[in-house]
Amino acid sequence: MHSGFIDTPMVRDYATQSGHHDGLLAGLVALHPAGRLGRAEEVAAVVAFLASNEASFMTDSEVVVDGGYTAQ
Repeated sequence: MHSGFIDTPMVRDYATQSGHHDGLLAGLVALHPAGRLGRAEEVAAVVAFLASNEASFMTDSEVVVDGGYTAQ
């Protein structure tokens, strides 16, 4: 699975430690055409699907969960 930047405590801590919290977060948001960072729940939903019987026929797939980051 390929994810974009996800709004996690680690990302927020990094932004705070950079000394440019708001600017850094705004820059990360600007990288995503969706206009926001991803949420951990969104990534978890994809992982849960891939681990479920619903995905039992899937093989050798790459799932992109990045708010359009790589589609630019």
